[in-house]
Amino acid sequence: MRHARLYFLPLLLLLAACHSDPPVVNAPDPKPDITKNLANANRYIVESEETQINSFVERHQWQVSQTPTGARIHEYKKGDGTRLQFEETVTAEYSVSDLTGREIYTATRDTLTVGRRQPTAGLDAALLMLHHGSRAHVIVPPNEAYGMVGDGDRIASRKILLYDISVD
Repeated sequence: MRHARLYFLPLLLLLAACHSDPPVVNAPDPKPDITKNLANANRYIVESEETQINSFVERHQWQVSQTPTGARIHEYKKGDGTRLQFEETVTAEYSVSDLTGREIYTATRDTLTVGRRQPTAGLDAALLMLHHGSRAHVIVPPNEAYGMVGDGDRIASRKILLYDISVD
């Protein structure tokens, strides 16, 4: 029995020396990266809107120019006056529809101050590319129009707008 203890003790020491911590398994983070998910969702929405706008322009075979903010301008009657200037006050008549052709607001005659984001930032950016006497279609993506909330009246959330505008 005494000899059994002598063999048993080294065996215990050997087993203790070989003992290691269990392997660490990288468990998924219980909290998803919300910021990353929202950024991906937003990227998908913007890409989808761009596809809709580009398809619309292609179907209508419009030659368009694009503002730095993403609005598209189809100037179907070039004005013979001077180019509109920042903070210039102009009289314009415009109607608003969506890309299906559904009229949202009928023709409105309004006095606008260029550069003051009136009535939307996208249309305002387009005005800076027009001349007095111009007639144009301006396609404004939601992020440059009424965005996630709409206008609280007739323009729904994330609506792409089509302005038909003439500038005096």
